[in-house]
Amino acid sequence: MNTEERLPQPGFAACLQESCEQDAVLEGMYFKKETACIRQERADLKGCRFEGMRLAGSAFPKSFFMDTVFSNCDLSNVDFSGSLFRRAIFTDCRMEGTDFSECVIEQVQMQECSLRFCSFQQTVWKQTECKTCGFAESLFQQSRIKKLQLEGCSFLRAEFLNTPLAGVDFTGCEIDGIRVVPGDLRGAIVTAMQAVELSRLFGLIVR
Repeated sequence: MNTEERLPQPGFAACLQESCEQDAVLEGMYFKKETACIRQERADLKGCRFEGMRLAGSAFPKSFFMDTVFSNCDLSNVDFSGSLFRRAIFTDCRMEGTDFSECVIEQVQMQECSLRFCSFQQTVWKQTECKTCGFAESLFQQSRIKKLQLEGCSFLRAEFLNTPLAGVDFTGCEIDGIRVVPGDLRGAIVTAMQAVELSRLFGLIVR
């Protein structure tokens, strides 16, 4: 992605609307420090960069984000349902209450992001890395997780319902108060202390 040398483009809403009307890909654009609430279905973005954008409450259902970078953006309560993120990067973004249901999140990097109260229902995770992100009180329901790397993330009171966690390494994460279907824990990697906490879900008393 070679957006570093590009100057910011004005008017993300206008650029996106024009590309959608022409059934074209919005490609290689750089947008910085705009505030907008946009509703656009089936947007197609490639190689774009967003810095300091405030898009809270927007809706981009069934859209495609490829090689797209979001840095220091407010994406709270955005509807991304049914979208595909491939090789996207999220850094220092606020995404509280954001809807990622039925999304495919593939080869994505998230770092220092707040994802509290997010919906990940029927979301597919593939080869994704999350570092120091907060998923507190988020909902993972009927999700599929393949090669998810976690480092320093918080899942306080998050819900994992019918989401198999085999191979997911939680040892560097906070998982106090999570809710999970017992069978879905099979193969998950936890510390001894985390195992004691999880045992309480099954009514066990550890002495």
